[in-house]
Amino acid sequence: MERCGQRRGYVQSGYAQKNRYRYMYKSFSRIALIALIVVVGSVILQIGGRFLRQNISFQAGMDKADTSVEWNLILVNKDYAIPDNYDMELTELSNGERVDSRIYPALQEMFDDARMSGLQLFVREGYRTWEDQQAIMEERIAEYQAGGYSAQEAKKMAESYVSIPGTSEHQLGLAVDINADTSVSSSDGVYALMPMRTDTDLSKDTLRTKQRLQG
Repeated sequence: MERCGQRRGYVQSGYAQKNRYRYMYKSFSRIALIALIVVVGSVILQIGGRFLRQNISFQAGMDKADTSVEWNLILVNKDYAIPDNYDMELTELSNGERVDSRIYPALQEMFDDARMSGLQLFVREGYRTWEDQQAIMEERIAEYQAGGYSAQEAKKMAESYVSIPGTSEHQLGLAVDINADTSVSSSDGVYALMPMRTDTDLSKDTLRTKQRLQG
């Protein structure tokens, strides 16, 4: 009888220990989950705050572009930013790039004419999101900083080359970077077909196209 009592005591003690472990495991799991939520939330807030600060910084003092005019006359540049509520319908090209659906017929016609002239073209880059444009700007700033320029100098130099996020015609879906398929036609033939524009407001994206074709 005494042994049975001892055995019963051992069993009860074992159950109690298992319950303690189970309780400790659940408590630890809750703490780990809360910690994970806090860390993830903090990262999201930091990233969101950074984008917000940069957006405000880049677009400080800018007016919003007038979208009451014809869609193909909307002016965006360093003085006029794209309104937050601006929307457009996009058409996806065969290579995955997208453009405003309203320019697609004219773009296709131009490509057809180019093929008839012995030139094979493709859209290297079309529509960009705000995040896409921001990433391009950040990459350029980082390159200048790596070259020894201060953060302020790098930002100023980058803005002279890359359109400020929210001010690029790529974000309207109306601008495209066009490259030549050099296995079929030369880049020089493309330049002859599409002469460079030199006006200040439109030259940045065109210059980028030329540099990519030469690169």
